Amino acid sequence: MVKLIYLDGEAYQLVRQIKENLVKENMEGLKAWRDMLHCDHVLKYQGSYLMVRRVTDAEIIEEEEEWDEDHALDLVMNDMVKDLTEEDLKEVSETVGN
Repeated sequence: MVKLIYLDGEAYQLVRQIKENLVKENMEGLKAWRDMLHCDHVLKYQGSYLMVRRVTDAEIIEEEEEWDEDHALDLVMNDMVKDLTEEDLKEVSETVGN
């Protein structure tokens, strides 16, 4: 799941959060970490540095899962047989076959 941060009308994808005390005064190390993560910004927020990527173009796609009776039945049947052993399945198969 992608976490987004909105700041001054801009959207950023949060890639990593680093506690400020881990960085101390090593800004060059922080920049190297930013570059290694392919981030384009570092934001400072509540005692942490946030490694982020600016979102320039995004489209929200909401997928609607289609539910039909057959699909619902498949889910119920799968749930019913998930704990059966190979022996149980063989016995059921033999019973149905007769």
